[in-house]
Amino acid sequence: MTNPHVLLVTPADEGALSPLRQALRGAGYALRIVPSAEAALQVARQNPPVAVILDVDIQSKNDLLLCHWLRADPATAAVNVLVTAPTPKQRLVALEAGADELLTSPLDWVEVQARLRTLQAGQAHQPRPQEPPRPTPDLLPGADLADISDAIDMLNHDLNNPLGVAASSLELLREYAQDRWQENPQLSEQEMQLAENALLACRRLLFLINDMLDLTRIEAGVYPLNLEPLDLVGAVREVLAENAAAIAQKAITVTLEAADSLPPVVGDYGLLKRICNALLDNTLKFTHAQDQVTFSVQAKDAHLELHVCDHGRPILSGYQHSIFERTRQWDARQQGSRTSVALELPFARTAARSMRGDLVACSDPTGQTTTFRLVLPRAETA
Repeated sequence: MTNPHVLLVTPADEGALSPLRQALRGAGYALRIVPSAEAALQVARQNPPVAVILDVDIQSKNDLLLCHWLRADPATAAVNVLVTAPTPKQRLVALEAGADELLTSPLDWVEVQARLRTLQAGQAHQPRPQEPPRPTPDLLPGADLADISDAIDMLNHDLNNPLGVAASSLELLREYAQDRWQENPQLSEQEMQLAENALLACRRLLFLINDMLDLTRIEAGVYPLNLEPLDLVGAVREVLAENAAAIAQKAITVTLEAADSLPPVVGDYGLLKRICNALLDNTLKFTHAQDQVTFSVQAKDAHLELHVCDHGRPILSGYQHSIFERTRQWDARQQGSRTSVALELPFARTAARSMRGDLVACSDPTGQTTTFRLVLPRAETA
């Protein structure tokens, strides 16, 4: 088996996995399918893969002993383990057993590719010895890009794993409250609301952690971009649907305006959704309850533009650029200007520029409307 390759432990037949095999081949990975954890361990010891994907029914930690076996063997200790876990209970069991990443079920080849790129990011695009030293960001300690990448990988795992356990535990508590709905509707509703609030906080913190780490990756030139034609309107629609609970909690109305047929843009799907998430999160923080927020997509010459308009706290004159600079955030906020939520806006603009686009913002002279404008190249002109 030629490296790099991925081991998939699954009872699914070959025909159902053909799209995944083709997608991974296009991304430079070979896929090998094995029927059991024991077979996966034997193959991994002979030729360690990039990752092992466990697509099996999880009932207890005993179903995830492969995680322990791989970690106990020096030859396979660095192999990443990705687990499909469709329910909160299964996600909690998988994380406690030592899984590196969780996947949705059934397997989505786009998600698998994205997770593999994330796990391999620390090993990607390393500078050659003869290249002159490149300046490194000051967000994380490290003498060179290898140190930066190692620090990011360590922080990514150590910070995301406990948050994942907390989120999965809260999802279980929410399910238990739903099961007791008939016994005491009022108490169950309060429990579900508390769990939902805590879940929103966990997810937001996960977004902020990933933005902090990947901002450094992009600036250091070690983030593995996957540029391809993308549906900008579809990505926005997905982000709004995924954040429906947060939008309802803020009590605002969000509308999406776009023509029926728009050309695709060129970008990295994961980064594009995270930019949209950052813009929505910023709007949720600085707009007012009962406000009307508009997401509009329009074609302009050789690119598409996404406009996000709200009527919340304005960006003061002179701060239109500094809200995208992480070193100027606190000064702007002290002056009363709208800023970023942690590093979301600096990350969003850096991500947009890495995809040959840009992100700008301004408030009108009256301070009543704030507009963020994301620009990305059209696929046929890129």
